[in-house]
Amino acid sequence: MFICLADGLSYFRQGRIQMGHILKNSIIYIVVLLSIFALGGCGSPPTTDSNAANNSNSASSDGYTTAEQAVEAGIYYLENDETQKAIDAFNKAIEMDPNQADAYFQLGITYALLEARDIADVSAASEPAATSGNSADASKPNSQVNFEKAVEAYKARIAVNLDDAGSYFGLGRSLNKLNRDEEAKKALLAAVEKSPENVTYIIALGAILMKLAQYPAAIVQLKLELELDPDNPEALQRLEDAQAGRSRVNYSSSPKPSPSKTPVANANTANTNTQPPDANSAQKSPTPAKPPPTPAKPAANKP
Repeated sequence: MFICLADGLSYFRQGRIQMGHILKNSIIYIVVLLSIFALGGCGSPPTTDSNAANNSNSASSDGYTTAEQAVEAGIYYLENDETQKAIDAFNKAIEMDPNQADAYFQLGITYALLEARDIADVSAASEPAATSGNSADASKPNSQVNFEKAVEAYKARIAVNLDDAGSYFGLGRSLNKLNRDEEAKKALLAAVEKSPENVTYIIALGAILMKLAQYPAAIVQLKLELELDPDNPEALQRLEDAQAGRSRVNYSSSPKPSPSKTPVANANTANTNTQPPDANSAQKSPTPAKPPPTPAKPAANKP
């Protein structure tokens, strides 16, 4: 009935509701007022979970109860192009858990996007995240610093749990961003071995194999993925690219025809006959050959 409690009180003060009508519908009004108090305001949705907000011992100042929750919020902000909010959320996750590998990886992705866009105020935008990197690595891009930290954090997680497929996957992606492709391949192979039906892991492995120009192996992996998910558009496109790459490699490595073994003399002869004969010389009669000299007669013997 009323938008909020303040609106309801204002309505009463203006005398627009008769007391008899109020008494007649007192139960309805009480229910409405209780509902307004329960909502706690004029329609503004709560930004955080009420229990988490009231629990000052477990919730951060931003309302995140766990580092994982902060990472999820950062990914949401990043997908909606709210870059600075994403950076703040990932940094909050690292503050809550200094070994939060996913936060380092996503922070690296965020900075890589900023660096690729070449934003003029990138230094101002990156100021809050400076604490997440290493001040000794000031010469490195923020993206590289955070990908390197992600590598170390994922390795630490794997050391605790050798069967953690997700950590192998994250490690492979981070190494790929650092162009350490052979190491990335090993990590992604381990991820697929630990979770052979995870289509995301298989596609990532196929992609790194293509990057290494190992097209036959990439085709095998992508075909396995399509057996699990036949209509996956990314896998279909990558399979097509891998097959095209294999064709290029096969064509470039196919034997070339051997050069002609025509004798040099014949080739020179052919070149000398390229000019048309002289018309005047064609009308001249050939010069007759000179007869051989007459042999001398033997001298007569005198008596």
